[in-house]
Amino acid sequence: MPRPRALAAFAVAPLALLIAPLPRATGVLPGEFGVPPNLTSQLPACGTCHSPNPNANGPMTMSLATTGRLLAPNETITVDARVDGGPGLGLAGFALETDAGVFSEGINTRTQPGGGPAITHVDKFSNTWTFKFRAPTTPGPVRFTGAGQSVNANNSTSGDSFGFYGPDSNVPGVPYILFVNGPHVHPIGQGCAGTDGHVPLLGARTPARVNLPFRTEVHAVPGNRAVFAVLGSSTTSWNGLPLPLDLGFLGAPGCTVLVDQMLTLAGASAGAGSGGGVATFVWPIPNNPRLIGRSFFFQAFVQDAATPLGLTATNAMRAVVQP
Repeated sequence: MPRPRALAAFAVAPLALLIAPLPRATGVLPGEFGVPPNLTSQLPACGTCHSPNPNANGPMTMSLATTGRLLAPNETITVDARVDGGPGLGLAGFALETDAGVFSEGINTRTQPGGGPAITHVDKFSNTWTFKFRAPTTPGPVRFTGAGQSVNANNSTSGDSFGFYGPDSNVPGVPYILFVNGPHVHPIGQGCAGTDGHVPLLGARTPARVNLPFRTEVHAVPGNRAVFAVLGSSTTSWNGLPLPLDLGFLGAPGCTVLVDQMLTLAGASAGAGSGGGVATFVWPIPNNPRLIGRSFFFQAFVQDAATPLGLTATNAMRAVVQP
């Protein structure tokens, strides 16, 4: 009888290993289990538990895509996150934070109960995740910051590579920017990618009203660059040219003129980095009741050496004048 017991114990042992969860497979939210609250925007980030330096075991990348970046208050969009590189086994984890709005979990992800400002993976047996984000009620820019880790599944904290969202995964805190527009402001089209792939965004936090200044904002552009904002009355033609007009023939393929140009304002972006610049333009609206209900159109063009033309274009937007 002792021999069968020994054989049974020997047979059960590998089964237990197979069904037991692998250690450290579940991601952590910022502030959990001794992980710093600024997990996605500052070092040591994932280096708290793993190799202390980004990309220690091969360069990795974290990419993000959303079904929209110019949003209405409380609008819900889909977010896709992906981690590549490192050990290259397709096994990874991530954490993503937002400075406004809330995430809701999808397959193989979790957040705070009922949704929250951060989301992470549930297990490490994937490198892609899809989930939802609900925009805040307050208009303005929204910034995602992310950290990802590609793992080798050796059941230890060694041999993995972590990094951050952005053009250089060694650099923490580069934001993926969205913009929530105010009432009666409607986005048109999209901008074209500039330096390091940043796509400039044009938005407005408040509606256009008679006898009040109307402010438009340009985000996700290089800092300390010239920015030209235009106001128009049409999205179909400009001086006899049909719109939209692709600027590929001038050396900016994919960059599109979306509105005619009745008035142009020149300014400059403040901020640092290839996508951290912001420019604001003020458009005085006369105290004329006949303007109420009328639509005006806006777009901006940014000095950027990413195109041979030396310019990139934002999306356009339509503002309907209110009392």
